[in-house]
Amino acid sequence: MNNCNATSLFTCEAFGEHITSLLKRTLAPLERALAQADMSKIETVELIGGLNRVPALKCHVQEFLGNPLSFTCNWDKDVTRGETPACSVLSLIFKVREFAVTDIVNFAINTAWQPIYGDSSTTLKTSIPESHVPLEVQIEATPAEGGEEAKPTKKMVKREVSSISYLFPT
Repeated sequence: MNNCNATSLFTCEAFGEHITSLLKRTLAPLERALAQADMSKIETVELIGGLNRVPALKCHVQEFLGNPLSFTCNWDKDVTRGETPACSVLSLIFKVREFAVTDIVNFAINTAWQPIYGDSSTTLKTSIPESHVPLEVQIEATPAEGGEEAKPTKKMVKREVSSISYLFPT
């Protein structure tokens, strides 16, 4: 700006007014997530990340869900605690020692998928994190229905996960 210093002030209320159209767009992913999870009633919502600094967004999400939001986590640290190890492992610049990350899930997870030829199992109940549930499995070629021998090769088959439900104790 031709070596001129410029300053400006922006209030939270004015910022909220300017992002009204963006706030309306936040409802679509929330609606899809609730529909896919087949949930209609939510007791608690914990927001994390830097967007918690936008009061208009917090009010918008709270109005949509109909429940007060919970803020018991440290917004920034919780996000960076997950990103930092993942980025360091993927980085070609930084060398890190091997480490283990233990993810604890308090409730069992029931995963279901469409059956594939030769495999009748369609569900898996597990207490491990959903991110570690195998979506790719190796199956050996099975004989054709006519009795012909199958080639002794293995192939990768991706199972399409059709639903994930969380089982809560009653």
